[in-house]
Amino acid sequence: MAKLLTVLLFPLICFASGLERIEDIEGIPEVAQREYILADSNQYDYIQTYGLLTCVGLVIFDEERKLGLLAHIDAQTDLDRELPRLLKQFSKNISVSLIGGSTDLADSIKEDLQSRGIVISLNLRGIENITISLRDGEIFEYDEMFLTTPYALQSAKVDRIHFGGSRLFRHMDSLGGGDYVEYNRQNENPFGFILNY
Repeated sequence: MAKLLTVLLFPLICFASGLERIEDIEGIPEVAQREYILADSNQYDYIQTYGLLTCVGLVIFDEERKLGLLAHIDAQTDLDRELPRLLKQFSKNISVSLIGGSTDLADSIKEDLQSRGIVISLNLRGIENITISLRDGEIFEYDEMFLTTPYALQSAKVDRIHFGGSRLFRHMDSLGGGDYVEYNRQNENPFGFILNY
């Protein structure tokens, strides 16, 4: 009986993320690979990122100010330079979570943060898409349904990580502005689909 129970429960144990699932909501700012957003609850209700297959989502939340930061970190990110830059936006009263794919990368980030006296609140692997509530800092898992970022802008963000060295880019919708992304708006509909009737 114990073997049967183990066989039946094994998939649930292995694949349960521990995060509540929500529906994708159109219009939420999406953070691309090697990019971060800093936003508060007066600006947005939610922020999100997708595709954390081998990357790690770093979530920093200040409950008092309702201020959140979401970074989509890949293995090429210069952690020694970028983590202090992200942390300087916050006081010590924060919750920090690591969500995503690569255990080695998550361990490197965790070690760096712990060396700075920061405790990791949540550390989950195997999750690809996350949404963060800026009202309370809760992290949700979701299935990507609405690409809020136009195709041409997504493409330009992918292109810039090849030439941007190992830095994290600041999302255009961040508090105080973000890094400029140059792209051709005429290529926003590359497949020729009719978008307006």
